[in-house]
Amino acid sequence: MKKSLSFYALFFMLSMVVMRLSGVLSKVLLARLITPYEYGIIVLVAISLPAMMQIITNLFFFDLLSHSGEGHKYFGFSMLYSTVVSVGLGAVVYLFHDVFLSFLNLPKAGWESLFAAFILVLLPTSLLVNLMGILRGLQKYSLSSMLSTAPSVLRLFIIFFAVYVIGVKSFGEILFYFAIPVLIVLLFVLVKERESLLRRIYKIEVPAKEMLVFGLAVYVINVFVTVNQTIASIMVSHTLGVEMAAFFDVSFSLATILTFSFGAMQFICIPEATKKKDKKELLFQKGGLGETVRGLFAFLIYCVIVLFFYSSWLIGLMFSKSYLKGAEYVYILAIGYIFLFLQQFLSYVNVSMSNNLKEYSKFFVESLILIILMPFVTSYLISSLGFVGAYISTTGFLIVYTLLTVRHSKDLAPLHVILKGITRLIFSAASTFALIYFFNPPVLLGIALSATAYFLLIFVSGYLHKDYLFELINLRK
Repeated sequence: MKKSLSFYALFFMLSMVVMRLSGVLSKVLLARLITPYEYGIIVLVAISLPAMMQIITNLFFFDLLSHSGEGHKYFGFSMLYSTVVSVGLGAVVYLFHDVFLSFLNLPKAGWESLFAAFILVLLPTSLLVNLMGILRGLQKYSLSSMLSTAPSVLRLFIIFFAVYVIGVKSFGEILFYFAIPVLIVLLFVLVKERESLLRRIYKIEVPAKEMLVFGLAVYVINVFVTVNQTIASIMVSHTLGVEMAAFFDVSFSLATILTFSFGAMQFICIPEATKKKDKKELLFQKGGLGETVRGLFAFLIYCVIVLFFYSSWLIGLMFSKSYLKGAEYVYILAIGYIFLFLQQFLSYVNVSMSNNLKEYSKFFVESLILIILMPFVTSYLISSLGFVGAYISTTGFLIVYTLLTVRHSKDLAPLHVILKGITRLIFSAASTFALIYFFNPPVLLGIALSATAYFLLIFVSGYLHKDYLFELINLRK
């Protein structure tokens, strides 16, 4: 008996929720134990810097290894590459630590402990990302999902134990305990999966040209969204000031609820699409990728409704009422995320199943042109319209990017899967919207009632088949 694909998608979404909650609680514990200056050092050394350098140490290997047909061949090369580059970057930081410390305004006293924490996070994280990639490609979805969550959960327990049980108070020791979880998780999975991994790790095969193009294509798709958000944030700070940039960042933090659907779709899409040769079988098979993505899209639409009505309440709960400015235009971002979901599913399926990725060369050039235009357009819209201009720019570029993807996609079957019976989804969403708008129930009651009404309607209307509900919890042969 094998668990359904819908189950794995739900499992990954729940894993994301646990990961983010654990991360927040760990930061809350730290913030209450150490000074803001020390907290800033830990975040910079053990989170921000390693994450930034992972762009170099991992490149697009996570998605390359997720290729069900070919990815496993390059596991040894990806692990060798990540190790060599991580050690190389570590050596550069070690040799020129004075320059790095001065640039980042970090203390020079005791720099050795800062460097140790940095490398203790960078190298294990880079290797763990490769491990998650190949496990995803081998369709070991549960284990790959747990690995993405494990460091955050383990960090929460270790910090709690270190501080409240054994009474650690030294900043250096707290920094060490914050950095060590990734290494522990890495060693655990290497031991648990040693039989399937060790026989592949010694085979060093440089990725074929076609696979490099595949990895680059997926990387471009992913990086566009990140660059769009980053440029908008920078232009808000430059044009309106740091405080408004903080409100803009809060908006994106709240929009994280929408990324649960994205994350689950991205997680399962490439492995499933690269193992199938028949697109109809991939998209229209009962309980397959198409049906699962329809469910994820329906959940995304419900989350958009929640953000439209309750963004102020959620921001007040999460960040305090001082940040309510960040709730005014979240609904504009939400519209952009609807288009982005369609764009990414269409892109992932077509790139994964394409026999000629050169067809997308013009699309890559156009993506680069859009990225170049972003700061100028965003600056103009902010100057003309004020704060709302940043939201209009961000969503506008996502819509244009989606339209470009549609134009360059020869096969629009992935879109047809999601949009089939779209009037039924619109009816369900509009009815739920009207329920909240006209009756205006208290927040928690409104969320509960609207969720119940919405999910009943999408099954009753037929947008999702009733059997899909059982796919989420049942086993299938």
